[in-house]
Amino acid sequence: MNKLIVFSLLCFLTRSVYAQELKVVDLTCQYQVNPTGLEVQNPALSWKLQSTQNNVVQIAYQVLVAESLSDLNKNLGTIWNSKKVSTDQSIQVKFQGKRLSSGKTYFWKVKVWDNKNNAAWSTASKWQMGLLTPEDWKGADWIAYEKLADSNVNVLPTDGKKDKYTGSNVLPLFRKEFKVTKTIKSATLFIAGLGHFEASLNGQKIGDHFLDAGWTKYDKQALYLTFDVTKQLIKGDNALGVMLGNGFYYVPPVKNRYRKLKVAYGYPKMICKLNIEYSDGTTAVINSNETWKTAPSPIIFSSIYGGEDYDATLEQKGWDRIGFNSQDWKTPLSVSGPKLNAQKEEAVKVFENFVARTIQPVANNEWVYDLGQNASGIIELKVKGKRGDTVRIRPAELLKADGTVNQSPAGSPFYFTYILKGDGIETWRPRFTYYGFRYLQVKGALPESKIESNALTPKPIILSLKGLHIRNAAKHVGNFSNSNELFNKTFNLIDWAIKSNMVSVFTDCPQREKLGWLEQLHLMGNSVRYNYDAAPIFRKALEDMKHSQTAEGLIPEIAPEYVKFEWGGDMFRDSPEWGSSGIIMPWYLYQWYGDKQVLINYYPMMQRYIAYLGTKAKNHILLQGLGDWYDLGPNPPGVSQLTPMGVTGTAIYYYDLMILQQIASILDKKEEAKSYQSLAQQVRKSFNQTFFNLETKQYASGSQTANAMAVYMELVEQKDKSAVVENIIKDIKSRNNGLTAGDIGYRYLLRVLEKENHSDVIFEMNSRSDVPGYGMQLAKGATALTESWAGLTTVSNNHFMLGHLMEWFYSGVGGIRQAENSLAFKEIIIHPEIVGDLTWAKASYNCPYGPIATHWVKTPSGLEFSVTIPANTTATVYLPASANQEVSNLGSSSFEVLGFENGRMRIAIGSGTYKFKVKAQQKSNTVGQDVMNKIYQEVKTPYKYGLVMVPKDTLHKMDCPNIFRKGKYWYMTYLIFGGRGYETWLAKSKDLLNWDNLGRIMSFSDTTAWDQNQKAGYNALTNPKWGGNYKLAKFKGKYWMSYFGGKEKGYEVEPLSIGMAYVDQHPSIVQEWKRLPKPVLTSADKDVRWWENRNKLFKSTIIADKERLTGHPFVMYYNAVGDSLPNNKKTRWYERIGMAVSDDMVNWQRFLNDPVVHHPVGITGDAVLQKIDNTWVMFYFGAFWQDRKGAFNRFAASNDLVNWTDWTGENLIESSEPYDELYAHKSFVLKHKGIVYHFYCAVNKNDERGIAVATSKELGKSKISFVGKK
Repeated sequence: MNKLIVFSLLCFLTRSVYAQELKVVDLTCQYQVNPTGLEVQNPALSWKLQSTQNNVVQIAYQVLVAESLSDLNKNLGTIWNSKKVSTDQSIQVKFQGKRLSSGKTYFWKVKVWDNKNNAAWSTASKWQMGLLTPEDWKGADWIAYEKLADSNVNVLPTDGKKDKYTGSNVLPLFRKEFKVTKTIKSATLFIAGLGHFEASLNGQKIGDHFLDAGWTKYDKQALYLTFDVTKQLIKGDNALGVMLGNGFYYVPPVKNRYRKLKVAYGYPKMICKLNIEYSDGTTAVINSNETWKTAPSPIIFSSIYGGEDYDATLEQKGWDRIGFNSQDWKTPLSVSGPKLNAQKEEAVKVFENFVARTIQPVANNEWVYDLGQNASGIIELKVKGKRGDTVRIRPAELLKADGTVNQSPAGSPFYFTYILKGDGIETWRPRFTYYGFRYLQVKGALPESKIESNALTPKPIILSLKGLHIRNAAKHVGNFSNSNELFNKTFNLIDWAIKSNMVSVFTDCPQREKLGWLEQLHLMGNSVRYNYDAAPIFRKALEDMKHSQTAEGLIPEIAPEYVKFEWGGDMFRDSPEWGSSGIIMPWYLYQWYGDKQVLINYYPMMQRYIAYLGTKAKNHILLQGLGDWYDLGPNPPGVSQLTPMGVTGTAIYYYDLMILQQIASILDKKEEAKSYQSLAQQVRKSFNQTFFNLETKQYASGSQTANAMAVYMELVEQKDKSAVVENIIKDIKSRNNGLTAGDIGYRYLLRVLEKENHSDVIFEMNSRSDVPGYGMQLAKGATALTESWAGLTTVSNNHFMLGHLMEWFYSGVGGIRQAENSLAFKEIIIHPEIVGDLTWAKASYNCPYGPIATHWVKTPSGLEFSVTIPANTTATVYLPASANQEVSNLGSSSFEVLGFENGRMRIAIGSGTYKFKVKAQQKSNTVGQDVMNKIYQEVKTPYKYGLVMVPKDTLHKMDCPNIFRKGKYWYMTYLIFGGRGYETWLAKSKDLLNWDNLGRIMSFSDTTAWDQNQKAGYNALTNPKWGGNYKLAKFKGKYWMSYFGGKEKGYEVEPLSIGMAYVDQHPSIVQEWKRLPKPVLTSADKDVRWWENRNKLFKSTIIADKERLTGHPFVMYYNAVGDSLPNNKKTRWYERIGMAVSDDMVNWQRFLNDPVVHHPVGITGDAVLQKIDNTWVMFYFGAFWQDRKGAFNRFAASNDLVNWTDWTGENLIESSEPYDELYAHKSFVLKHKGIVYHFYCAVNKNDERGIAVATSKELGKSKISFVGKK
């Protein structure tokens, strides 16, 4: 009996495990989960497979669609039974069943068979149809409170024209009471409100949307939404309420409120139809018509550009509930309206909320709240006060010098006004407008936290004031993080710009314009798609383009087009780089989602646009438009400065033609495909004849944009391609890894660099903050991507532009790419770029087939790399490994090695998770002589500029320069000896030659501390990259400094030990550094080495070992005095450089038994490290050697931070001038803008000590001299 029970249990467990091996999940219809308002007869169905097994592929499916859930649960496909279809297709499966009916809900599920003999059903999903014909709207009227005179209607205003009239309009309320007499089965509300609406049923808001419905070209269509209100409707009396706002349907011409444009389609109006189905099969309909009632709402002003004012004293309590007395309300007007189409994109909703980080008083008894994040949003005000009290709140991205908000770059005046009703605690949110802001300035109220105890205040009291971020509700599908904190901050910077400009239209900015400028749809599209499932809003953008296209075929730069800008002629309306989104974007959607329908739907629009461009071309060259907008030229940003207009426009024209040729082929339009191919070749020929310089191998001006676009669009001949790419690299390097490409060119620059295996250059360009770019924006305090590379305060500081590095984070650092000719990531490429100082990265993208994920980590022993591939896909992994490197697979998944290519192992894998380990190649213990010679040529500085800092008198000595940078200024820590001992000081310079002393930062102590009379400090964790930004890094939120300290007075009197100090504020500020209470290294330590046994530990330098070559994150090199040879007491008192490691900057342990750089006699000391290419270089000084006189500066080099190869050639610096004739030693070497600066301590024959510099380029001679010089 027991055996039978056990056997049965095993059978049950086996079946359970088997059933879980395959799951069918994430069912979508037309890209959405359980969508409503569908208007197509053949909706596209998609699903994903999950499996516990590897290499899983779907081999068949069966779709069932039914009118009821009960039928579906019985496996009855009453509307469609696809039967078993042998295919691996699991996305974009077209419904092919019976004709679908208006308003009807359909239920569906799918069964999948895989190649592992598994089969599984999904759970049920559904979709609801919209109202498919005008007849379905029969009985419902457009109704309004008032009607705009026909003479004042202006659907496409020209910017700059004077107003015909001024004044605000009524923002109306509408209500309708009705009875429900039977048991409800379902109830659906179809509603459109222009410009925006908010509906309620029995006093409760319907849905959680904001700014319904989406913006569109209102003379062509209005969008309606579909809501399931079954649960809100009750048997008996009900009340339906609707409130309307202006939006882009009507921008009121009110003085002293901001307006970007003057569009006026009409006053607000609405139409709705509530369909009720009863359990007995009968139906009822509630239509909008003249039986409704209307009145003004408490919103007394609302403008998408100017803000919103709300007078709570005008509230009519219960207006949207049953039993309200509406006898003073009037009958609405019956008016005409545009064609109705269902809204297909996700709704706008409220997401994050931000509370004040600080609240500061400003002039006129006002207060400024800093929310910490610049984002698109509204406010939520919680306040109490007297009836009629008025609170005004001005949002802004920036502050003025006096601390008040600065709206001038973003559209002013914009504000929110709330007039209290005086009824306890009142909470208010604006309903029909929004702005981009970080700061809120409050007038007329007092923050509760700022009220003194027992104080009486005549003003309203703000109990809470929040910022609420609003954006499109597109699902988040991507994540990225890595070891480079600047990159993580850059990722967030770009992401906030994307989120803040993703509403019902992709806008340029959430404050000044809020317009759908089109170029970013194709330029930033991939960056968006890696992060968000935004296919519906991209498809909606195509509808906006179609409705905005002119009779001549022009796709204007803005869609929906609400205004014509005529500055500079038509350059702000007719720019190919913008309008070409109408061709490029459908192609990208096809590639990313396998959506062939977009090609079919918009092919006529594409044809008309390409024909239009042909009429504008002169010898196939397009010269109109804005070009590489906001590139980095000599003038303030704007129209292209570095790249001729014809280059970008014509390159895009050619790209359009090549795309259109492929689309025509896919749509089986063979003759048209041939025609586009032929025209493309003519354009290519003309482009090269016009712009390519055969001698220099550059295009036009040779700008980054010109050359990169020619390469990306494959305009360049194959034989010239490598030379053009090399010219791109040279231009970047010549600018100290600086970028110049603007709005149009930067994406193509990154794409070319990645494709041509130069991601290292991308890293160098973007891992800095000292030149215009993301780092500079962050350094200036930006929290969202700004309109200009330099983060200017005169333009938008939240802009959907120039954020193309986001794409590289996923495709480059994360390595997630799609194979050529693949659709929807059916075939995946994994090609991680392990560049710069990156030590790890994680990326994931939930593609149409499922999650793709990568995670790589550099370790002392090599590289660990894991990758996850979704079921029903395959991948090729390009693993960084050469043929002679050991690669192991830590998982059970099988894979096939395809070969080796460009230093990578090509591996074919199927679905599943794989964990690879690549064993590091052993680094040579020595650096070759050719490398040493190259380093010497790179760092030598034959031109002595002279002294740059000297003591104020002959009693003090200046020593040990140590330099770092913050922003545009350089800072030097240095030592002053005045008889008692060393103290540490700080100086500042703008040009590295002229220095100003700022003050003391480590001072003598009056206590009996171990370091009371010696504090010689050296900044830790300086960026070691040669020619880099020389910034200081934080660890655990603090900046660190190592120093040697001692208790005895005098010049380097033992005992001397090494301590650690730290500060919270940036070291560029004069402040007394805090010190750990005890030294971290002493000559009395248990692990003291034989060569440091004489009670003197001197100068130290600390670097971050991001590769953990030592197995630890931090490495210290320090000087010590001790025996010259082990166990030989006759050879004492020589200085050597030792090595210690730490995991926390506090606890240090020695690393080697011997010094890292060894000379038999004299001094070897004061190491400073830089990394030149892939080689570590240690600059140090020597003195009193057997073969060299005096003191001098030299270098050693290492591949692993442990084994050092000493330079045997000429000194880098030695005595040669009167000011350094005794000693020239103790170096700090850096490279900036192509010039090497070698700072050192110069000592003259009178033992006067100061800081001097030598350079790699003649910069003249210093006029500074020692004060004691005769």
